[in-house]
Amino acid sequence: MNSTILVGNLTADPKLYVGDSGKKRATFSMAINEGQGENEKTHFVNLTAFDTLAENIVESFSKGMRVIVAARLNTYKQAVTINGEDRQLTMVAYVATHAGPEIRFALAKVTKVTREGNADGATSPASTNSKSAAAKAGGASSNGSAPAEVAVVEAGVAAAADDDDF
Repeated sequence: MNSTILVGNLTADPKLYVGDSGKKRATFSMAINEGQGENEKTHFVNLTAFDTLAENIVESFSKGMRVIVAARLNTYKQAVTINGEDRQLTMVAYVATHAGPEIRFALAKVTKVTREGNADGATSPASTNSKSAAAKAGGASSNGSAPAEVAVVEAGVAAAADDDDF
């Protein structure tokens, strides 16, 4: 499996979408800087996350936060029309598999979250707070099964000098 580690700043708040089947998907974009001074270049990368990772990204991250994301590269064909001619382009997308704050420039407190199963099989947080606070652990599942546990991160900016930048 291919995997890429991306480190950058979020360009907007992540957005959560729920499909007709109840599957959750979050989309977000990162700005990744490369080089310095006149040679500096910024890359903008769009990412997608699914299920509990999607929920936790939306609850934990906001525009401007510096984050680390492990993602797999996904390619797919898409029909497009260019200058009146139909073509098949190979599109490139990143699917996030892991995510967290970059703690070189922030402080983070990790809190375990318990999600309860609903009657339709979907999960929802047993307890949640605002984006600035991590969710607290909740109770047992309503359907008798063990609840899924996921980590939600609370991050704050730390005032620290960065002496080893090039």
